[in-house]
Amino acid sequence: MTSTDTLWISIVIISLFSFVYSLDPCKQYTVISNQHERSSGYTLAANGLAISDSFLAEGWYRFSSGGGNDMVTTAPSLSQCGTIYPIWLNGRLPTGLGKSVDSEACVVGIISSCESKIRIKIQNCNGFRVYYLRPPQSQATGYCIGEDTRCPSGQGSETGFTPCQVVPHIRVSTNVAVGLESGKTYIPSFGASLEAVFKCNFRNPSSSYYYDVHWFINGDEVKIVKKKPYRDIQQTWLRPADWVEKYNLNMIVKCSVRVRTTSTGIPANHNESPDYEAGIFPTEKRIHIKEGAPREIQFRVTVPVGCIGVNRQHQCSVGVYLRTPEYQSAGKQCSNYANRNSISFDRHGCGIEINSLSWNSRKSLNITGNVDNMVNKDEREIFIRLGVNNSNTEDASRVWDNVTIPDIQVMISDADIDISHKRCSVQTDPRMTTFDGLHWNAVLEGEFVLYRHKTRDITVHLLTTRCSADSGGSCSCGIAVKVEDSLFVYRTCQEVSYKYVKSLTIPAVTYEICDDKHMRIDNRPLGTTTIYLPGGTKIIYNPGFWSNAHFLHDTTIYPSIFDQNKVEGLCGNFNGGRNDDILHGEANFQRHWRVDSSNSLFGVNPVLTPHHNIRTYCSCTHEITNSKDPLSGHHDIKCGIDQPVVECAHQNATAPFTNTCRRHQRKKRWVTDIEDSSRRVRRSVMDSDDVVDEAPPLKYDPDFDPNYIPPVGVWRNGWNEAKARSLCEQNIIHDPARAECETYINITQMTVTAVEECILDIRDSGTADWLASTVTSLKRHCNVEIQKYEKFYLKNDTQTKSIVELFSKKVCMNDCSGKGVCVNGECSCNTGYIGTDCSVFTRIPPNDTSIPEEGLCRKSIRRCQKTNIMGLFYSEIIHVRFGYFVVDDSGRSTTHYTTDSRATYRSTALITVDIPTTRKKRQTAVNQKADGFEISLSYDGITFGRPMAFLIFDDLCFNCNSTVTCSKLSTCKSSGNKVTKLTINIDQNGTNTTFIISGVVGGVIVLIIGILVYVKCKKTQQKTGPSFSDSGPVECSAPPTYQSEKMPYYKY
Repeated sequence: MTSTDTLWISIVIISLFSFVYSLDPCKQYTVISNQHERSSGYTLAANGLAISDSFLAEGWYRFSSGGGNDMVTTAPSLSQCGTIYPIWLNGRLPTGLGKSVDSEACVVGIISSCESKIRIKIQNCNGFRVYYLRPPQSQATGYCIGEDTRCPSGQGSETGFTPCQVVPHIRVSTNVAVGLESGKTYIPSFGASLEAVFKCNFRNPSSSYYYDVHWFINGDEVKIVKKKPYRDIQQTWLRPADWVEKYNLNMIVKCSVRVRTTSTGIPANHNESPDYEAGIFPTEKRIHIKEGAPREIQFRVTVPVGCIGVNRQHQCSVGVYLRTPEYQSAGKQCSNYANRNSISFDRHGCGIEINSLSWNSRKSLNITGNVDNMVNKDEREIFIRLGVNNSNTEDASRVWDNVTIPDIQVMISDADIDISHKRCSVQTDPRMTTFDGLHWNAVLEGEFVLYRHKTRDITVHLLTTRCSADSGGSCSCGIAVKVEDSLFVYRTCQEVSYKYVKSLTIPAVTYEICDDKHMRIDNRPLGTTTIYLPGGTKIIYNPGFWSNAHFLHDTTIYPSIFDQNKVEGLCGNFNGGRNDDILHGEANFQRHWRVDSSNSLFGVNPVLTPHHNIRTYCSCTHEITNSKDPLSGHHDIKCGIDQPVVECAHQNATAPFTNTCRRHQRKKRWVTDIEDSSRRVRRSVMDSDDVVDEAPPLKYDPDFDPNYIPPVGVWRNGWNEAKARSLCEQNIIHDPARAECETYINITQMTVTAVEECILDIRDSGTADWLASTVTSLKRHCNVEIQKYEKFYLKNDTQTKSIVELFSKKVCMNDCSGKGVCVNGECSCNTGYIGTDCSVFTRIPPNDTSIPEEGLCRKSIRRCQKTNIMGLFYSEIIHVRFGYFVVDDSGRSTTHYTTDSRATYRSTALITVDIPTTRKKRQTAVNQKADGFEISLSYDGITFGRPMAFLIFDDLCFNCNSTVTCSKLSTCKSSGNKVTKLTINIDQNGTNTTFIISGVVGGVIVLIIGILVYVKCKKTQQKTGPSFSDSGPVECSAPPTYQSEKMPYYKY
């Protein structure tokens, strides 16, 4: 027999033994202890709680009580055995060791002593019996166990149960105390260990007395120490070895003392202590808080933390962590939430740390009610659960290994009702509405503070300029949002003036976003853009065209409860009153919030200062798995700056140009086709191919007068107030979506404001071009307000869709021009159409597009594996066609092949395309200077726009320009890792290509250097032997280290 066979046989034997052991009822049973009320001598009091075994699980049980451990075999009376209807054994008990019997148990009833029967089994074990019991069908029915009762006052016995005799009446007052006492020494240098010990304290009435001390945990007797004189009372202490692994902390500990006048005397009655709650307990088990309100939950710690050695006590501690803290009881709420946590915790309070030296000091947990930006139907309910998962290796006694802490119920009342229907809006010319509902007209051009938080570094700037040459109104042409060192800018004007209009061909968009905790941006191709700020504030703006210029049709800021009494700017104070929003006239009020050039967010290098003193909060929704993890570190994953907020919005917005704190290299080059003879380039420090041309810097008209107030508009082009009012009311008041919205929420004031703004727009512009934008804006505001109410997300038994789902289909611009359907407020266009209102044909390709750096890719500073393309894009689906060519001594070659792919949509004004690199048949070009691609774009994959040239070349050897011509430099500075000769691979059909870049001269140089380094290393090692220090010969074989963040700066 091999050792493997022996091993398998052993495993089988052990498995069979374990199986047989599991079937032995003398080994596997449940103990019911200390229920002496089950004795037939115990009569249930009229106000007593009856034992009810109807909840008993079927199985094997063993009883352990001073009143007896076996079922009674004579019928008791009603209300005996601690229940109303006792159950007794109508048969005999098995007497032989290992014997078992099937027997019959009778239920005592009102009519007879055996009104119903239950089949049970009884097994005689070594010194005790076990019973296979089944639950009775009726409540207040219980099995009757034993016949003895507790001795009355003045009488006693060894067991404390009958038979009893007269004993001296000696009473002592007892109470449970706990402290740290010395234990075993595990590591001599650490000193003796410390462990938590329970002590039964009482006054010694006589030095001649002896004492019996009984210990109970959760009603179970766990330890008895008898006949101890008071001088040896420490021998009666309850130590961890007496209960650990059997019970968890947050248990009830009780002791009882019985006094003997002599060591052989009968002990007197029990002197029981009050219950001692051992563990960690919240002072409140039900807490009410309001959204956004902080609250401190205090805890009592009643058991010390042990330590492996007294000399390490300052380092011994235990962490009580949050475990599965949330489960909702209110059903489905706000179905478009991605993560709807109800409370957050202070980052440094995501648990409780209990140190051995200061275990009994005050402990607390700081929570905050999350703001869900939703007017809730009812209070939200959440339960906080705390616990310890793993063994505390610093405490050998393992007292704190397991803790059963009762859940803390937190009821969160709504606060969003205070901000429902509150918004700051900027409409067209611009017509302003403050948070408190005051309407006024902004008449000055320039940059202004629209919104600024007083306690946090959050600012929103508005940029305005003249709407048109023949209009006296101002239009919004830019918005800038700054949160600490994160910045988002959208600008459509090239110059600010009150006399003329000069717009950018492509909007200037700047993203410098540290992370989505600073701000989160969700944009659609030339559609609504939503910016989510920390604290729950939300900004929505809609770009559009009018009079061949690009403006922001409307910009709206929806506040959170954290903005109340804490903001300033053109949006007003937001304190519930309109009287203090504008104190000294509209023009003076607007001048007060004008931004000078030093504080401009639209400038070239705005000042962005990170802050680190903003409070951080954690959701703490994951259980911790390692007790060594620091409390704050474990919960950092869910931590974010500012007040805790849950957004009812898109959670995974498309990543913009930069979505992390990557500061961009800015480079300056001189060209001749730019009016100011300069162009700035922004390049990501993380990806050398992530390049955009910066838009021309914002300028002001040389004759710009910041105090100029345009004259009040006059009626023209056949318009008058009556005609304008009739048209506006017809299109706004009678709009079906607006009328339906009014059945859900009160929008009377919102409607009146929209009509008045529409009339003024017609007066100032002389046209009704802004009307469609005003109607769409009103419907979108309705949609946002409806989405604030939880009740509109709910469906009854007869509804297949909620009100939110139904209404969001009616708010799309121009009703999707009849060429699509409205889904969740966005147009889903039919085949052949794109755009925010499905009014653009896909057969019309993107135009006014450009490649950064004039399409010149210098291999010394770029990988040239992809390129950005700038423009205005009406769809996220953009097809790309590449036509490959080369530039050599004879000039530009014909197109060798074409291939198609898809672009990656980045934003309204930016896409990225990957340069094709498929490996094909090899063919070598003669005196090649550059590889080129003609890149064309299409929405439908059929009709492509004008081709744009993209050249890849070694700028240390060649000079190329946007006219697709290249010349060789007099001195070629190409290094070993730069291209000196390109080998082009083209397949037989000429449909694709692969570049294999080889540097023969450079490769030889690298080989020679490698050989010299190797020889140098071998010689050094032979002299010094092996080395394991931080420096020395071992470095010769270490791999090179690359640090992309130290990319050099090049000037060109």
